[in-house]
Amino acid sequence: MAGWYDADGDSQRLSCCWLMDGTESGASSSCTGLLPVANAGTDQATSVDGACSTSSGYGTTCVSCPVVTFGLDAGASTDADGDPLDYEWTMAPTSGVTLTGSDSSAPTLTIGGMIPTTDFTTTVSVTLMLSASDCAEGTDTDSITITYECMGI
Repeated sequence: MAGWYDADGDSQRLSCCWLMDGTESGASSSCTGLLPVANAGTDQATSVDGACSTSSGYGTTCVSCPVVTFGLDAGASTDADGDPLDYEWTMAPTSGVTLTGSDSSAPTLTIGGMIPTTDFTTTVSVTLMLSASDCAEGTDTDSITITYECMGI
């Protein structure tokens, strides 16, 4: 019989167990086979002003764009069987962007610290992929895009 056993090899305490022919065994199971549905929430965007000032004889100088923290929320992800979900958020490495809590349902994404130029907008767009998995090894994905604009003024 194929399946997961506890450390003592006790087949009565299986979390999921399937016979080699793909049918369910007689052992009780707390995990079922319906796939979860991942929901990464809605896209988010913000526009901020970078602080620039005119220096005598040197033109305009801009300091860094303000740091903004975005809250992400996979709380609308579901599993029809009621199985608990594990979350994993991923993104391409992006300068000035930090993802914290990538294995939770509600991580944060921090963007900022870039140097804008006068009358020019610095835009950072980050697409994050959410994977929601259940104990039956079912996985679904969804994505969200976060857009951050900083205008040098």
